[in-house]
Amino acid sequence: MNKDIHFNGIANKFNENIYGTLKGKLRHAILTELLINQLLGRSKLSVLDIGGGTGVMSRVLADMGHKVDLVDASLDVLDIAKQQLKDYPNIAIHHATLDSFKANQQYDLVICHAVLEWLHEPLNVICKLKRFLNANGLLSLSVFNKDAALFGNMAYGNFEYVEKGMKVKKQVRLNPKNPVSPKALLDALTEQHWNIESK
Repeated sequence: MNKDIHFNGIANKFNENIYGTLKGKLRHAILTELLINQLLGRSKLSVLDIGGGTGVMSRVLADMGHKVDLVDASLDVLDIAKQQLKDYPNIAIHHATLDSFKANQQYDLVICHAVLEWLHEPLNVICKLKRFLNANGLLSLSVFNKDAALFGNMAYGNFEYVEKGMKVKKQVRLNPKNPVSPKALLDALTEQHWNIESK
């Protein structure tokens, strides 16, 4: 059965491998800088961090003075978030999926970083995110880039793996299930009339 991936049972491994590595720290630093530049001059925003994991980006936004609702489908991951964010009264933590989360407001900013690639139907999620945004709201979206994965595997000479569609019988649990090509993502955003301010 095809289903979305959550990180119960491997939360510590997820935390170490996604956020604790040099690659993870670099990715977070780049996203943080881009986001801070986009938010210059905006104060005390309401933020939804959907699939926010252990709250690494939620913490950045809370430190900027914004009020954050952190939502994740994994209880194990949220246990880590609760420990790491216990001194942040402006972060509320919610256990829910994107479909089950009931927001009591619309947000100024929705963060959806490294979520789509773990979902069975990643591009279908984009239209669902609109319901959380107010009229002038911003969406910050990042995905595991399928084209970059293809390029990297070709450069390393993994031709058989590429020929098989970059699918293996026994998938490593922290390898994204459904990488998204930038063109498919941009096409989906355009079809749904999103206004892209930067990419």
